[in-house]
Amino acid sequence: MKNLILQLGSNNWQRPYESAPGSGLLHEAYHLALNTRQDTRCSSIYPSPMQTSEQEDYKVFRIAHSIPICEGISPVSTYRWHDMSENEFSTYRRRLEREVYRWMEEIEARLGQNFTMMIAHHAFINPLVLRDVNRRRIRCGKPSVPLFCFIHGTALKMFCNELERHPEYPFRFHPLMIEEKIFDEGNVSGCFAVSANTIDVMKRTFPNFPAEKIYLTPCGIDERCFHPREGLDLRQYLAKLGQSLWPGGFIAPGDFDYLLIFAGKFAQWKRIDALLKAAAIYERHLPRLCTLVVGAGPVSLMEQYFAQARKLGLRATFFMGSRDQVTLAELFALADVSVFPSFEEPFGMVFMEAMACGCPVIGVNSGGPREFVSPAVGELVPEFGARVLDPLAKAIAATVQRAIGENWKTNKAPACMDLVCGNYTISQQVDKLLSLALSVIGELDE
Repeated sequence: MKNLILQLGSNNWQRPYESAPGSGLLHEAYHLALNTRQDTRCSSIYPSPMQTSEQEDYKVFRIAHSIPICEGISPVSTYRWHDMSENEFSTYRRRLEREVYRWMEEIEARLGQNFTMMIAHHAFINPLVLRDVNRRRIRCGKPSVPLFCFIHGTALKMFCNELERHPEYPFRFHPLMIEEKIFDEGNVSGCFAVSANTIDVMKRTFPNFPAEKIYLTPCGIDERCFHPREGLDLRQYLAKLGQSLWPGGFIAPGDFDYLLIFAGKFAQWKRIDALLKAAAIYERHLPRLCTLVVGAGPVSLMEQYFAQARKLGLRATFFMGSRDQVTLAELFALADVSVFPSFEEPFGMVFMEAMACGCPVIGVNSGGPREFVSPAVGELVPEFGARVLDPLAKAIAATVQRAIGENWKTNKAPACMDLVCGNYTISQQVDKLLSLALSVIGELDE
């Protein structure tokens, strides 16, 4: 009997007409990697208001509104779970439970085998729904299926905001998860966390869940996409990038010999404003360095950053909007350094993607990146506080100047690639996750 796995995602997969956030990209990559194994078959379902095409092994949960998100920022949505009424939330939950149950029935009937494992991405709606699916299976005389939760970190951020009584996050969904006993022993068989920092947050947020059942399984990068590229020329590539969102117009490629990249969603905790302050410093010393800000978010936040860049008088910094994964990988391969000033980054997948392409990284001594960024691959500047930006900007600017002056691109690229290829590929992490899950299931069967 094969391992028959169901994955339930919170975000869409990327398609030419619909970009995807990191967890959607990771869900699809894990789906594809699981299905390369001879002993495993994986079926996946994810929400989308735009996609309709389906295949035998994946299904789109079609919705008439933007994808609900835990935070206020996503490349594809600004519609938060907290924006839903109680009736809207209950309707969404019940409808998703029905669709997942029916699709599992169809697959089991077609294959003549029951599912052996379910994986819920994120620590909120999906484990809740899959627990409901298990209850329905039992009522209908079917066996329950071991349920695992892949914790990316954003749902935990939502719960922490509720517990800290953030005014935009009414105390609503964390009490629901406690009342439903989702993370009490017996509902979720195990949790896979992307970093040790995420494990610590999970322990604090759901102290009743057995700590020994939270397993460290860092995200894996898709090595088919993120790898070094030969033959790319910086000036030729800048010339074909198209117009920037800010300051508008095309980049003059002849003005630049070096490239710095930021890539990510526009969220306050990503601290793009600190990078812009840093750029105002290092542009004076590195006039041939081009800074590209890749990503998007709410129009109001984007306009805020455009206005800041304008006020700072930045001349070599360009906002390029969202780009597909292949373009991002090519930009990382061209870049001399990448900068990610996030506060308490849950893991730091984008760090891994940059390093896989041979691009050294600069981050902050905060969150998941502390677990893998060393002097061999880049540097973490000191953390001064979530919104203490001026000293952070000065530290970033000084480090950028050293990265260019010391030629990190040549000196650190081999270690960057070795770190990722040796420890953080999709295939390696999928093998680890599956091995852990099967071990837990074996204990349940004893």
